[in-house]
Amino acid sequence: MPSEKLESLEPKFSIVTTCYNEQDNVENMITNLLSRFRTSFPGDAFELVVVLNGCLDRTPAMAQALAATNHELVLVSLAENHGYGAGIRAGLEAARGELVGYIDGDEQISAEDVVKVFNAAKISTAEIVKVVRVKREDGFKRLVITTGYNILFKIFFGTICNDINGKPKILRRTALRRLGLTSNDWFIDAEMMLAARNLGFSIEEVPVVFKQRAGGQSNVRMSTIFEFLGNMFAMRKRLRRSLSSKSSSE
Repeated sequence: MPSEKLESLEPKFSIVTTCYNEQDNVENMITNLLSRFRTSFPGDAFELVVVLNGCLDRTPAMAQALAATNHELVLVSLAENHGYGAGIRAGLEAARGELVGYIDGDEQISAEDVVKVFNAAKISTAEIVKVVRVKREDGFKRLVITTGYNILFKIFFGTICNDINGKPKILRRTALRRLGLTSNDWFIDAEMMLAARNLGFSIEEVPVVFKQRAGGQSNVRMSTIFEFLGNMFAMRKRLRRSLSSKSSSE
């Protein structure tokens, strides 16, 4: 189907990503995703929604230049960075596709693997199809942090999936609306998994390799770890309060 006809169609797929000071990655990330989706889904309209999350570097200018010549690229500009989750939610609200997925803007999941997960979601009966990172190439420190976080999450909330923060996470737009996500920070992945369990959603995980960053710096800091822990304690307290209230009313 000619590209001008695809341009006028409602997108079947939406890929959402948020970028904060990703000038070293944004051009390759956008170009690689657009190329891979065009090749893999030649008859399907899609959109790549890039949230410019209060960037202070050249990321917005670089993304705007690409948007001028790529009709699949949709930019959402936020004047200030209110957190990773706030950026993801802004992108999800702008997404129009039947299948909606979100990823990080650092290319640590290859465009080929993003397509692989979308292909799995197309045929899956699960409400959420997501990544499980079976091999990590970004260093021992990040492996320890991720492993520890997943263990703590299982202790706090039980087993929902093997890799809470693994992305892309892909679901139908109708299911996405039911989740009612509110997190502005990194806890948005955990909030989605907990909400999915409460709604009885099934989850399918697709194994991928998590690559080293090609450029730039990760925005995950030691403070992020304490943020995770604080959110887990607060969420467990809310869940216990909710269960207690429900029991007393029965």
